[in-house]
Formats: sequence, structure tokens, C-alpha cells
Amino acid sequence: MQTALAHHQAGRLGPAQEIYRQVLAREPNHPDALHLLGLIAHQAGDNAAAVQLIERAIKLRPRAPEFYINLAIALRQLNRMYDAQRAYETAIALNPKLPEAYEGLGLLLIAAGSYPRAIQVLTTATQLRPSSPGNWSNLGLALEKAGRLTESIVASQKAIHLDPNLSAAYTNVANALRQEGRIDEAINAYRRVLQLHPNDATAGRHLLTALNFSPTIAPAQIAEEHKLWARRHAEPLRSQWLAHTNDRSPDRVLRVGYVSPDFREQVVAMFLHRVLGHHDKLKFHIVAYSDVTRPDALTEKFKATVSEWRDTAAMSDADLAGQIRADRIDILVDLMGHIEGNRLLTFARKPAPLQATWLGYPNTTGMTAMDYRITDAHADPAGLTEKFHTEQLLRLPNTLLCYGPIHQTEVAPLPALSSGQITFGCFNDLQKINAKVIALWIKLLASVPNSKLVLKARSLADLGTAHFIHQQFASHSIQSERVKLLGWEPTIDAHLQSYAQVDIALDPFPYNGTTTTCEALWHGVPVVTLAGSSHVSRVSVSILNNIGLAELIAATEQDYIDIAGRLSRDVQRLSQLRGSMRQRLQSSPLMDAANFARNLEQAYRQIWRRWCL
Repeated sequence: MQTALAHHQAGRLGPAQEIYRQVLAREPNHPDALHLLGLIAHQAGDNAAAVQLIERAIKLRPRAPEFYINLAIALRQLNRMYDAQRAYETAIALNPKLPEAYEGLGLLLIAAGSYPRAIQVLTTATQLRPSSPGNWSNLGLALEKAGRLTESIVASQKAIHLDPNLSAAYTNVANALRQEGRIDEAINAYRRVLQLHPNDATAGRHLLTALNFSPTIAPAQIAEEHKLWARRHAEPLRSQWLAHTNDRSPDRVLRVGYVSPDFREQVVAMFLHRVLGHHDKLKFHIVAYSDVTRPDALTEKFKATVSEWRDTAAMSDADLAGQIRADRIDILVDLMGHIEGNRLLTFARKPAPLQATWLGYPNTTGMTAMDYRITDAHADPAGLTEKFHTEQLLRLPNTLLCYGPIHQTEVAPLPALSSGQITFGCFNDLQKINAKVIALWIKLLASVPNSKLVLKARSLADLGTAHFIHQQFASHSIQSERVKLLGWEPTIDAHLQSYAQVDIALDPFPYNGTTTTCEALWHGVPVVTLAGSSHVSRVSVSILNNIGLAELIAATEQDYIDIAGRLSRDVQRLSQLRGSMRQRLQSSPLMDAANFARNLEQAYRQIWRRWCL
């Protein structure tokens, strides 16, 4: 066995494996040989064999914690997460001083969304092995996921101190800074990750997503960064493009595929579920490629709206592309853009003759494989934003969005009627609320005596983040009692009921609200927005135009203050808007799902006929 171990530790797996087998030929119940042969199977990628061998070893020696640790590693590779978790827990019960067991269990708990327990477990890992940068980085990740941003930055910076080249720790820091609204600092941290790993496609996507929030980086530069990502990661896959043999009949039933991890109760679902339900199934065969890992009740409703449903979370990008080709999809629609969880590298393989991006991401993909970007003339006026896109803009009539609230809550009375003061509000993530936005809001608060501002975001539950926000207002003599900060609620209904505190909603810039804009309007709260020169800063322009409230769209920062100020002085108008807003939305193109689906289908048919020529 010593000779075999020497081979094994030196990476000479073949000779080690042969000796282990010789040992087992002589002694079939040798637990160490079984365990180590199982470890080699795992290292060779045969995790099913690894599990069988290590489980045999455990039956012979049930109190060996290292057996359970390696069993857990193999089980995780087989996606048997619950069994892997139990194996780690058994190892810890047998020996509470093994940092490897806490490290592995902590990562499993993060993947499962059990963040409080993950923090406990990974804190123990750092105590057992304080010199491990990986432990500190993993703890930073768990803290960031739990919304404990200040602590996350501290833990991740400890990891960076121990290993200045640990990219995962920089990613944790960047993610936490972004959620705190410190967007330019976050961008610098993402750039550091790319300095360490320039070919990391995921790190590149993190940077691209963050750039959309920056008030200091021009749209043209952001567009170039998207093209750079595509040249680096998508264009090399062009060699995998195959000729499409789809039947070119212009009027036949079209096979349309939608690709997303969000066929569930999530913000994208508010703009998608009714559209899919209104597709004409006699003319369009709809296939959902679902990367959902935690299905819910809405997932089942989505399934009922489509012609075919494919669970694709376990598929690689290449395998998914193969499945789409086999399904002979005519038009493939991406619903994520560069948002985490996307499948752009599937689209980069061009599995369908026509590919479009829509809904989930407010910018270009930068990819030549993506033919169209679905939008409207308000969000992307002709001649204004084409230069920022590699895709051809496919403008729908009226609106690019079809809003359908999932939760039904009542419209509360106008709070100004009982409070005697105007309350402004913004429920967008802090990553949208940059220094320029806050500076404008400070001017607005100064111009409207006795007014208040309610900010609501998940990250405001973090005390350090809340202090950072309050300090920005306090430095301009806006005291904390005028700025109310709310964290997230345990339920969606409780969150939506918070609109009862707001008279006028303030849209951030350059990254407008989308879901938050619609939710505010649905609850009777008018939204004041500042129109920009790129899609990301014009989504609320589209929404307000479509419900007949273009008067709330500002062309300049002073217009923004003036519009909000006029509204604040007209309580009768605010009350009238409060009572009629829901009906205004319901009768607008924004909520006409049947008409929206017809418009979308006409667009699909138009580009299909163009391809058939």
C-alpha cells in the first residue's frame, strides 16, 4: 500500500490503481484500498463508481471521517446534494476538527440557499484553518448572499490579504460593493478579476452587467466592452455553426424556443407568463428550455402554457445547443442577456437560424450570433441607440413589455392626505442609486419643505450599508429622520404593501426601474423618470408613454425636480392618480397580453419570412 500511496500522491494514477486492485484481489474487504480506488475513480471522472467503492469502504470502517468527505465530493459531482450534505455532517460528527468537512458542507449550503447555516459552518472553517484564503472567501460569499454586505467585504478582504491573486474574493467584494450602490468601486474590483483571469467568461459578464449601472461611463464605451466580451468568448464558437436545414416555408407553424432559468416566481415572470399563455398554438409551437433548479407553483403554470417543456439545468451549453438543433427550432429567444444564469454561449453556437434577445437585460449581447434585440420605439428611438447594438433592433408596436402582476394587493389611500407631508420613494436595488441620483434627490428634498424619502432595498437590512446611505444625505444637511430606509420583507405581499407609504416614486438613472416602475404604478404611485440616451435609461419612458403619462418624463435634471415638485404641490392630482392608476394600466397596451402576443408573433413571422427569401 505504501508504494501505491506514493504513486497516488505523485499523480501516477494508473500504477496506484493497479496496486490497489492487487490488494483487493488478495483481500476483497480492505477498506483503505476500496476507499483509495474510489478516490481514483472520482479523479478519473467516474463518480458513480467512486460512490460505490467508497460506500463499500464505509460499511467496513464506518467511523473513518475522511471516507465520508470523499464520498460527499463524489456525491456532489452526481448532483446528489442532500446525500453529500449528510456525508459531510457525518464526517463532522465523527471528527469536529476537520476543516475540509466544514468547507465542503458550507459550499453545499450556499448552493442550497441555506445562508445562515452556511455562515455558521464556514465561520468554524475559518477558526479551524484561519490561514486559508479559500475559507475566508467562501465565508465572504455566504455573507454576501445573506445580505450581510459589510461583513462580507471584511471577510473577503482577509482572503485577499492572504492571497492577493484569489479572484473569487475580489468577485465577492465587487458583488457586495455593487449592492451597496458603490458601483464604480465594484467595477474596479471586477476589472481586477479579469486582470487575474482575462479569459473568464463569467467574470466578464459580471463586469458588463455592472457597467450598465455606472453614471460615469458612456454608452458607447459600454457597447465596446460588450463587443470585446463577444470577440473573446462567443466568436471562437463560430466554428461550431452548422447549416440550418429548417423548412423555409414562410407561413408554416413556427417553432419558437424560449431559454431562461426564470420560469418561476421571479421578476421576469411578471412580463412573460401571460404572453406565453396567449401565443396562438395553431401557428406557433412553443418550447421552453428551462434552467429552473427550484421550481415553484408558477413553474407549473408556465409548463401549462407551452407546447413542449425541457428541463435543461443539467445540460452543458454545447449539449443544450444540440438539443435545440434536434428540436428544429426556427426562432430562439434569450430572456437573460448577460445576467447571471444565462446561456449566451449556447446562442454563440447558433443552434437556430434566427436568434433574438428580449426582456431580461437592458443592453446588447455584443454577439454576431444574436440576430435581433426585441424592443420598442420609446426605449430605442430610431437613430438614437442602434449604434450601441450588434443586433438589429426589432421594434414592437407600443411596448416591449407586457406587465402582469403575480400578486394581488390593494391600492392604499394617498399617505399625504393623513400625514400632511409628501413622501417620495424608490424601491429599486441600491446598485441603481448612485451618487448622481442621490445628489438630485437631495436637491428635490431641499426644494419641497417637510418632504420625506423612503428607500427600500434588500441590502438596506445591512447596518453598514444603511449608515453609508444616511451619511450621503447627512453630508448635505438632509437628516436621517427625513430619509427612511427599509430592508426587504419576508413575503412579496408585505413588500408590495410598503407602497402604501409613498406618494410619488422617483426613478433612478442611468438604470431605470422596470418591475419597480410597474409595481409602483400598479399601486397608484406616479413615477417621475429622467430620459437618457440609451435603452437602460429609457425603459420607464416606454412604460409612462404607454399609460398616457408622458408628462412625468423629464428631459433634464431640473425638469425632474420641477415635475416632482409640481406633483408634490397638487395633492388633488396625486389623489386622482392614486384612484385611477390601476384602471389606466389595465386599459393600456402595457397589460393587453392578447394584443402583445399578436404583435410579437407578427414580428416573429416578419423576420422568418425575411430569412426564407
